[in-house]
Amino acid sequence: FVPAESFERADIAIFLSYGIGDAQTHNYTYSLPTWGQTGVSASNTTGTVNVYRNSASYQSQTTYTPTYGVTGHSQHSGSYTTYTRYAKLDAWDLKKFRDTKDEQQLWVTAMVSTGRSNDLRRVFPVMIAAAAPHLGVNTKQAITKTLTETDIEVLKVKGELKSAPQSPAKE
Repeated sequence: FVPAESFERADIAIFLSYGIGDAQTHNYTYSLPTWGQTGVSASNTTGTVNVYRNSASYQSQTTYTPTYGVTGHSQHSGSYTTYTRYAKLDAWDLKKFRDTKDEQQLWVTAMVSTGRSNDLRRVFPVMIAAAAPHLGVNTKQAITKTLTETDIEVLKVKGELKSAPQSPAKE
């Protein structure tokens, strides 16, 4: 889409609505095994007999070979917060509206994203880049696409890349 020079010369009007849901806290717990000595697999005793005049003494030393394994478990827990972010683009036929005052919607694209950021300045370019190939098209189903802030499509939306090849979609 190319911006019109003026409202009067525009063929369609595209409206953007957006928002972010309340923070959702997710709690989790997990168990980790603890490692330690579980027993002895072998022992070896060596000794010395000392005879001195009419008495004898015995000294010994025993060496144990330990075995190791899981001796128990430790519990850990944590939490993280996610946000549901959404945006919707509606396209309306301005030419028809100017001629007949009839409102005709041409297409609508709805986007939903869930993640840890509530900063729409970071999330919007990712959402728009994911939706861009589908604007004005009836996909006939929900499309799931995974992008990050460093993907080429996102950098192009941000204006950080002008003409770079498309990276393969991860749909």
